[in-house]
Amino acid sequence: PKGKLPFDVEKDFVPITGLVRIHHALIASPTFAPKTFSEVLKLARKKPGEITYGTAGIGSGPHVNVVRLENEAKIKLNAVHYRGATPAQNDVMGGHTNMMLISVSSALPNLRAGKVKMYGIGSAKRLPKVPDIPTLSGFLAGTWFGLAVTGGTPKAVVDKINKDVRDIMAEPAFKEKFLERMMYEPMDSSPEEFKKYIHDETQRWAKVIKEQGLVIGH
Repeated sequence: PKGKLPFDVEKDFVPITGLVRIHHALIASPTFAPKTFSEVLKLARKKPGEITYGTAGIGSGPHVNVVRLENEAKIKLNAVHYRGATPAQNDVMGGHTNMMLISVSSALPNLRAGKVKMYGIGSAKRLPKVPDIPTLSGFLAGTWFGLAVTGGTPKAVVDKINKDVRDIMAEPAFKEKFLERMMYEPMDSSPEEFKKYIHDETQRWAKVIKEQGLVIGH
């Protein structure tokens, strides 16, 4: 049926563990007037629909997370969709669009080169690698990844994969060379904890999608 997935995430899959969370930063063109995140929200309320933001495509993380911001902040912005985050960020740098959400590691080189400005990071607390950059005042934005298997997989198999993954995530070399370098937040957990997380995320996003009338495809 239209608007329905051909599977039920919570019934047809067995969660194993979360993997990583990639935090998104809100960046803007250097010519965009607001100096802070609060000034962005103030301008958006004053001029609904006039602030443009780039996305990495319809339904991408940089898209749906801004939709969530619109929902939580009760504002209206104007989406400009691109085929990927790189062309979207290029147009932010060029001043063709006002701002966008993008992974922190992707934005930092251009921030340091003065090609964009950054209002903050959509994380619960400041990131150790960039302690000078503030959070977005309680607004959380990012993408996360996890592992799951087909429903009916034996618990012993699920537990074995879970242990193997968590052992890898705990290795100092893996943390230093991958997680810390890319500024990924580890989110490995027990299968039960990951199952609850998926359920909570499903409910949270269902509310946003319903209230914003978001349609990804037909």
